[in-house]
Amino acid sequence: GSGNVAYVAVDERFAGHELCTDDQWLYGIRFVVGDGLIKGSYHPTRSGQRAYAEAFAAFLRRSAVRDALTG
Repeated sequence: GSGNVAYVAVDERFAGHELCTDDQWLYGIRFVVGDGLIKGSYHPTRSGQRAYAEAFAAFLRRSAVRDALTG
């Protein structure tokens, strides 16, 4: 049957801001000294979070999505 899951692509918004670029919007591997844990690795930077928010907002503004959410 159909589910209530949707995929919101952000690859076009992140173009030019991938890992290892001069203006990357994701953190690389981050080690916490003493813990041996990796915290925050590959999480978005402030600019990356903004790009995700804009992508989600654009998705939610689509009339079909709005109608499905409001019944």
